[in-house]
Amino acid sequence: MAVNKTVQSKIWVFAEQRQGELAEVGLELLGKALELAHPKGWKVASVLVSHSLENGLCEQLLSFGADEVLVADHPLLSSYCSQSYAKILEKLIREYNPEVFLLGATALGSDLGG
Repeated sequence: MAVNKTVQSKIWVFAEQRQGELAEVGLELLGKALELAHPKGWKVASVLVSHSLENGLCEQLLSFGADEVLVADHPLLSSYCSQSYAKILEKLIREYNPEVFLLGATALGSDLGG
């Protein structure tokens, strides 16, 4: 997993995706995160977990206002597995300590957020 060592964002949004398509809930949460971050002068990051993302998802998240996109890319992440996803998110959160981490109230978000 390659990670940018200069992560500046205080609010993170889990960018849920399925088969290379972003779930709308992640984009909605990104908009809310930007509203929350603006008064404090904070940056917002989208967190994307998957494998072989070559369809412009990072660019799409940036175009919706994310200041940065944190990507975890590994063959074992091609299909959702709560243990794998949780391990990666735990490592990122412990290392960079965001103030806020938003996940959608979807089946996947509820499973992962628990």
